[in-house]
Amino acid sequence: MIELREEFILPIASFLARAWSGSKNVQVYFNSDVPLSDSNSILLPMPSKFSKNRETAYRLWRASLFHETQHIALGSFDPGNKLAVTPPNPTFMPSSEARKVVINILEDYRINSKSVKTYKGMVKEFLFRNAIYFEQAPVPDNTPDGILETFRQLMLFGVTKNPNPPDFVLQAVKLAKEKIDNEVPAVEWVEEVWKLLGLPNSSLSEQHITCTFAQVAPLSQKLVKQAVENYVKQLIKKNPSLLDEKEKQESQEQESQEQESQEGMGGQGGGQEGKQGDENKPNERKVGVEELAEHISENILMVPEEIKSEIKEIEKLEFQYEQVHASKGGEEMRVLVPRKMYNDYIHIYNEGLVNHVKQTLRHIRRGWKEMKSDTGSFEVDDYIARRYPPFIDEERVGSKNMEVIILLDHSGSIGYYEEKYKEVVVALCEGLNYINAKFQVYAFSVPKRDGRPITSVWQIKALSEKWGVTSMMRLAQIAADGGTPLYGVYKILFPVVSNKSRDNCIFITFTDGEPDDVYNTKKIIAVYKKTCNMYAITYNPELERCENLVEYCRNLGYEKVAGITDISKFPQAVLSMIVENRRNEKLVL
Repeated sequence: MIELREEFILPIASFLARAWSGSKNVQVYFNSDVPLSDSNSILLPMPSKFSKNRETAYRLWRASLFHETQHIALGSFDPGNKLAVTPPNPTFMPSSEARKVVINILEDYRINSKSVKTYKGMVKEFLFRNAIYFEQAPVPDNTPDGILETFRQLMLFGVTKNPNPPDFVLQAVKLAKEKIDNEVPAVEWVEEVWKLLGLPNSSLSEQHITCTFAQVAPLSQKLVKQAVENYVKQLIKKNPSLLDEKEKQESQEQESQEQESQEGMGGQGGGQEGKQGDENKPNERKVGVEELAEHISENILMVPEEIKSEIKEIEKLEFQYEQVHASKGGEEMRVLVPRKMYNDYIHIYNEGLVNHVKQTLRHIRRGWKEMKSDTGSFEVDDYIARRYPPFIDEERVGSKNMEVIILLDHSGSIGYYEEKYKEVVVALCEGLNYINAKFQVYAFSVPKRDGRPITSVWQIKALSEKWGVTSMMRLAQIAADGGTPLYGVYKILFPVVSNKSRDNCIFITFTDGEPDDVYNTKKIIAVYKKTCNMYAITYNPELERCENLVEYCRNLGYEKVAGITDISKFPQAVLSMIVENRRNEKLVL
């Protein structure tokens, strides 16, 4: 069974959805039992809802994602569901349920047939998906429900399990495919399809009202192989021309080999012997259905390399997560990771801020620093000569073995400026990632569960993880709530710093309030200082209040404290702390 955390599969899903749909604003959500989409969002089940086998589940899920993106890319031939709601001619009135189902079937066929012309690699994936769903499709009869199911199978799978499909259904399928393939406006021919199907104005069973491509029963790999082979055999029987094409291909290959053989003999005597050989040869063996089905099935069952690499990347992220959250005793740490990804990171990614932080880092790399002076001129060379060397190597853009751990306050008071706060955090981390710095990011909040406050520490980025969409998605999910229980937070995070060294580790806490338990907070900060340098950054828009918070944090035992009155200065404050080697300096930016 495939078990994938939403946070790890969502970046791949978002990337594929935006690439396939051609829209950078498309968002993917995993809070649906069936695949759905509109102009800006796609709702999908998790892969485990599609199958219990890892690769089968992922391929089915991926094909479903592609299908939904093409609804966005290609648009609808029935905007506003007008055809589904009101037929062009009221003289024929099938039930509204039947109209909607027929329109959806026609729309799915149009999407599938048009999209594979652009993305030819998806032909194989659609065949694989169709084989699995066709295997578990019902055997329709010639009742109204059965007629609709027969129509659906012929339109979407190309074959049907109905042993005696009515001629009028075959005519409806032929008409619909011909009109859609020739891009004839639907309003001109949909009524003809409805009339051919002759569906009465009666209710349909639930299976036709709900989505077709949802969860399938678990199949072993052996049964998956059988399903693909059976489906391919059905397609070959329905399209005998496939056999002729295969024979023609093999004949061309054989002629090519014989020609090469004759050329290898220097072209002497080959022609006459070849003719005599042809006369004495028995009749060529015809390519059989079984052989061709096996050949095509093997190709369909072979997992494409790009899908293998996607699964491998997801499994790599899962492994890193397990390694980070497994303590020496094998027990899971109490650090949490958001699993439900309802908020998109796009809303907290400010490109202007990101570029500003990167520009600041480029200046730091050269030994420059922004400063203010009331009088006199600024001598650049003299200033650089007197300063400590920057923590970023001039020759190699990267940090000099310095590890930075950042803890972000997400107490209730953060809610007033939460989005801007997250924007500057993203900009800071983008900058640190830009210079290949070693850093970790955590956040804390105190949500209530059953009326009781629960201290929660959230992992945004572990040391072994790469900063990217996954980390930004995690940050976007955390809601500001509760107080500032720094003692409890530090207790939870202690395994993260227990094996660090003060020589190369800085722990920076951002907060806009005072801790709940001052005495124990002082004690645990003293313990932390044995393994890392403890710094703090406080924020308050009022200068006097900000200075009071700075003094308060210094009394708690932090070795360096910065106070900011502008939240956008947070990245600069962090970088300033990393660059400077002085201790116990009060900075108000």
